[in-house]
Amino acid sequence: MPELDIETSVMEMWKATYNTIKSGNIVKSITNGKRKTNFVGLSDNEVCHVRPHGRNSKDVYPLPVKDKLTGASCYTKHCFWINNNYLKEILKDFM
Repeated sequence: MPELDIETSVMEMWKATYNTIKSGNIVKSITNGKRKTNFVGLSDNEVCHVRPHGRNSKDVYPLPVKDKLTGASCYTKHCFWINNNYLKEILKDFM
C-alpha cells in the first residue's frame, strides 16, 4: 500500500474509529434487533473500513466508555478491512 494512502485514508479511518469508541458513540440505531454503528463503512472511505470480526455476539472487547445508546460496557469484536475495490484497482496491473 502506498505510504500516502496509509498517511491519509487509513489514518483517517483509524482516528474516526478511535474517536467513536472513546466518545461512547458506537451504536447509531437498532432496528429489528440489528445494530447500525457509527464505524467507518465501505462507502465512507476509499481504502478501508470497519467490520464485525467476533465469532458470535458473545465474542466482545470491553469498552473504555459505555455506549451512549445502549449503555453497553463491552462490544462485539470488530476489525479493519481493506476495501475490495481498492484491492482490485491495485491488482489490475498484475492480471
